[in-house]
Amino acid sequence: MGPGDGGVLVPAHVTVTYPEETGDDEMLLRRASRCVALTRAFRLRMGGVFAEDDGRGGVFFAVEDAEQGWARLRRDLLAPPFRSLDFPPHVTVVHPGTSRHGPACLAELAGRRLHGEFEVSELLFTETTDTVFRVLRRFELGST
Repeated sequence: MGPGDGGVLVPAHVTVTYPEETGDDEMLLRRASRCVALTRAFRLRMGGVFAEDDGRGGVFFAVEDAEQGWARLRRDLLAPPFRSLDFPPHVTVVHPGTSRHGPACLAELAGRRLHGEFEVSELLFTETTDTVFRVLRRFELGST
């Protein structure tokens, strides 16, 4: 993917909150600053590939939140007045808003599963549009 695709490269990532859930970036950033001071790095275990709308809505790998670190962080960040939507933890491989390669990616990865775990040691507050992917703020989690 690149300039000829009409999109920007969005690295593989695990989302903790979505703009549709928050609506107040300043409140979210204040909460993130408090939460990361109390949150240790946590591990996620990889799973199988899945997609939305045959890949047009994105391509993802499921992750298992065995330590419940992702769920706790999400609960703390999305306390009222924010409203948590039902999004399971996953690694985004093809971002639906920035790439048209979802169907081809899904065809290549269909039925595959990744094995192993990875550590989540920082949160990023990002801006993602069809023309921009930019890290606006980094939050380091405590070490395990």
